[in-house]
Amino acid sequence: MGVIKPEGSLLGEVASTGARTVGSANAICTHTVAAVTGNRHLIHGFEVVVTGAVPGSDITVEIKEGTNVIWQSAIGASAAIGSRTGAMFSKPLGGTSGGTVSLVASAGGSRVICTNSLSTTTVPGQE
Repeated sequence: MGVIKPEGSLLGEVASTGARTVGSANAICTHTVAAVTGNRHLIHGFEVVVTGAVPGSDITVEIKEGTNVIWQSAIGASAAIGSRTGAMFSKPLGGTSGGTVSLVASAGGSRVICTNSLSTTTVPGQE
């Protein structure tokens, strides 16, 4: 994670991260960006990849702010190993000041492992 100080910007300090979480077999996989007082998280993109085995059930993929779902997608049951869902947003999804954001993939069945990747920027809390 680096800190960027855009010259002449009204944003002040900006922290950008790209992070990945590898889940366990047949378990919910969650990657969370913790709340930062006075700041909000902008979500630029995400990806979830299935490995280990073919999903026995649909895998629901959600981006959440707190408990509110702000984006949802899925990887279907019987999808091939290596199947993925994801998006790069031309306009970032914006969170609220002091909020936590999470990328959550539901369990897909025996031996199915999901890997979550999330790209965010943390900026001062103006909305």
